[in-house]
Amino acid sequence: MNKGFVKRRELLMPGDLFVYPFVWSWEEVTEKPPSFKMRPVVVVQKAKDENGYILGLVPVTTQPARDPSERMIVPYLERADVGMDPKRAQSIAIRDMNIERLTEDSNIHKMVRCWSFSSTFTTKLQREFKEEFDTGLVRLCMRRPIPVELRNDNEVTYD
Repeated sequence: MNKGFVKRRELLMPGDLFVYPFVWSWEEVTEKPPSFKMRPVVVVQKAKDENGYILGLVPVTTQPARDPSERMIVPYLERADVGMDPKRAQSIAIRDMNIERLTEDSNIHKMVRCWSFSSTFTTKLQREFKEEFDTGLVRLCMRRPIPVELRNDNEVTYD
């Protein structure tokens, strides 16, 4: 990936891509603890209430889906623009979303290195996600802070 840019987590917007300890819905319902694997995610929704900001995050993956309708392909030029390997197929899993409330102990660092998809692609992603959500097909995982002893990332510093 290219270097991207750094912004405060409160300024993350739909279409922003960053690395995050995403938990798949199937991990949440198993007895096995989640892996907290760091993976690229895209902000698909952002809301604010009296307690602050809430982000809806969907994962980017190279793994093929059992059901292709569960994924939205990231086009070649979008992959290239955000610094992904444009030759490697990437898709967004639009039926699995983590809900992250931005609090002091959030799973998102205060400063985040990120990249942004185009507004055209972001609008298409949001539209496809809304269709899936409205039909009840999206699986939500309400995130809680990862205990410090289970974190597999170090505090991120940026040049």
